[in-house]
Amino acid sequence: MRCRACDVLLDDLEVLKKDANGVHYDMCTECLTVSIATHWELENTESINNDGSISQDEVLTLQENYDTILHKITKEF
Repeated sequence: MRCRACDVLLDDLEVLKKDANGVHYDMCTECLTVSIATHWELENTESINNDGSISQDEVLTLQENYDTILHKITKEF
């Protein structure tokens, strides 16, 4: 399978990655990170310094936490 954004081959983990609704992202980690960062209006996701920038792992964790919370809230209603 290939990334919907950049057409690179997805690795095994990227192929399995889903959002809170169970829909596959079908994007490589780089493109997914940029997409999420853009959605959250974050900047400079490549740096891991303590200068106010955010790392790729932090971006993906932010989205994962958001999806988990949203999924729990929508299940309660």
